[in-house]
Order: sequence, then C-alpha cells, then structure tokens
Amino acid sequence: MQDFYEEFQIQHINAIKEDFTGNNGLGRYVILTGSDQRAKDISSRLTKLTFKPHPRHHNLYLGCIPTLKFSIDVAVISTGMGCASLDIILNELIILGARRFLRIGTAGSLQPTKVKVGDIVITTAAVRDEETSSNYIYKEFPAIASLEYILASKRAAFNLSLPYHIGIIHTKSSLYAREFNFSFLQENTEYMKNLHLSGVLASEMETSHLFILSTLNNYKFKNLNNSDLLAGSILTIVGDDRPFSNNNEQIQNGINKGIELGIETIKEMYYIDIKEKNSI
Repeated sequence: MQDFYEEFQIQHINAIKEDFTGNNGLGRYVILTGSDQRAKDISSRLTKLTFKPHPRHHNLYLGCIPTLKFSIDVAVISTGMGCASLDIILNELIILGARRFLRIGTAGSLQPTKVKVGDIVITTAAVRDEETSSNYIYKEFPAIASLEYILASKRAAFNLSLPYHIGIIHTKSSLYAREFNFSFLQENTEYMKNLHLSGVLASEMETSHLFILSTLNNYKFKNLNNSDLLAGSILTIVGDDRPFSNNNEQIQNGINKGIELGIETIKEMYYIDIKEKNSI
C-alpha cells in the first residue's frame, strides 16, 4: 500500500510526511474544519506554531497542545465545504501518513426545541445524504465515528463540565436544496421532516464521508501493519428554528466551546493511545 501511495504527488496541501510524525511514534493529531478562519482561530491556542500556506487556502497549521506534563503534536487544516472537497484533503492527509482526525465544525439543528443555537453535538454516526462516499462503498455501509473518539469527547466534556448532545447527525450534498428548499423536488421537505421524526440531531456537510474514508482505510491499514486510523466529529449548532441564527454572539460562544471541547478531546485521545500502546 505504501508503494501505491508513493505514486501520488500531493497537490492541495503544502506538507510533507514528516509533518505528521510525532507524539512518540503515535503521529500528529489532525483537526479538520470547514473554514480556514476557524483553523486559524484554533491554531492561536497552540504553542510552537508553524504556518504552511497553500494557494487554495487549505492552509496547514502545525503546533502543540500544552499540558502540565507534556505537549501533544497537532495539525489544523480546513477541508473546505462539502464532502467532495473533504475527499481531496483527507485522502492527501492519509497519503502523508496522518491517522487521527477530529472534525470541529458547525451544523443546523434538526431538533430545534431541544438542540439550540450554541449547543454542542458529539457525533456517533451520520446519515449519508451525499454522493461522494457512494463512490467508495455501497449506501448500506454505515458512517460511524470511532469509538475511541466518542469516549474521548465524552470524557473531555465531563472534564470541562460542558453540556452536550450525543447521537446521529445528517450529512448532505446541497445546503440550498435540503435546508432552504431551493430544489424543484417536493421530496426535500418530507425528507428533512422524516429525519427530524427519526431523532437525527443536526445537519451539516462533511462528517459522513470523514467516517466512511476513515473506516475503510482503518480496515486497510490494520491488515497491513496493525495501524489504526480513527475519526470523530464535534459540531456547534448555528441554527435551530431557522438554518442560520442572527445571534452572532451566541454562535461564537458555541464555536469557542466546540474548540475547547475539541482540544480537550485530543488530550483524552492521547491518553487512550498511550494506554493502548503500552498494553501491546
């Protein structure tokens, strides 16, 4: 598989394989965002920061999360909007050797009476209402988060005394068709209504394909060299009774909470990884 990857030239990230080493052989943890501005905001919380720009604005930020006893090597990069864009960036990150991914993103609520603007959702799985992942595997194949990331995020929320929702979310191909009903197909309204009735918590545009690529490649790499490839997703709600709230302060407070939870989640993932490594 490594020989297969050697044929590819990385085009959309200004990075080399050495950028994703570190953490005593565990490799660098990668935070994925839809927005480069959010990636930049997250990077401001890191130490030993290195900035590697790219003309397409998939800029790479390399740094460390400091703790009392050690520093954790991390990277932050924007995947852009939608699964088709994430597909390019995530595949190139995997080719470069990255094996731990956490999406810190935003979403609209599908349960507006209880999942409100500024709330945090820890994702367990995603409805695959997008076509990108169908190029890799059948629709019946589930898009699920790595158990390790779910546990790490729950522990992180406990450490921060941060309220959260946990459950299934929806990933779509078209914001304007599904959320704003710009489509000529009447089924959009019924589709979103049924997701609400089935208890799906929120709707966004990247997570399902992150989970599919991570799950498929995890199986591939475990067969080759017993290396795990894991992924999680933390979402801040930016709209409830309307697709986008006009309460910018509430949204920003929620995004800040999502970033705090993401950073604490990586700390917990590091503890999980270290324990697993020492038990082998």
